[in-house]
Amino acid sequence: MGRRPSHNYGNSSLTGLFIEDDVVYAAGRTGLLNRAVVWTDHKSERVAGSGATVLGLWVDDGRPHLVGTSGFTDRGTIWVGDERNTFGEANANATNVTVDGDDVYAAGTIGNAVEFAGLWKNGVWAALDQSEAKVNDLFVSDGKVYMVGGYGLAERAGLWVDGELTPIDDVGVVVNHLFVEDGVVYFAGWSGSQSVAAYWVDGERVDVDDPNAEVHLIFVTADPA
Repeated sequence: MGRRPSHNYGNSSLTGLFIEDDVVYAAGRTGLLNRAVVWTDHKSERVAGSGATVLGLWVDDGRPHLVGTSGFTDRGTIWVGDERNTFGEANANATNVTVDGDDVYAAGTIGNAVEFAGLWKNGVWAALDQSEAKVNDLFVSDGKVYMVGGYGLAERAGLWVDGELTPIDDVGVVVNHLFVEDGVVYFAGWSGSQSVAAYWVDGERVDVDDPNAEVHLIFVTADPA
């Protein structure tokens, strides 16, 4: 399962990818009119709403959950199956979505000249305490909410767990993807002035031994042994 890689295929662009029970789901836009679509095993279906843009995708029991914007005023929107709802906050922009049990979580920002980053849980907004924050990825495990991104004017990288911030101490870090397995937190990105690709395991950095590498996604599976 995955979220928010970006690839271009002709007139199509993907902003979300997810695999469940060997079924491949993708979301993005296609055609000369850049219409928002969701693909299920390569079969496309247009996303409801004029001017719709999809930025995040999650699938739960075969039911796609999408977040993005729709309408001429680019209202923050969540689609669950065939149902479309807009967020109540002004200038809402949701970029990530996940499902845990019966709860639907979305991360993003609200505001215009001044933006506030935070989280919607079942449509209810809660802002992060830090100014100038941006959430790059979201993961929920056993009801505990994990987010990674940046904050402050210096765009320092950080990990939020249930809204509590833990700064990432390495210099010049960008963290863009997150995964939690058996209580262990993994995230991926790059570090330093030369943008060395890396991933972190419970805060310990592991550099990728390739000077040309970029790490945008990380997934963890059980040891087959």
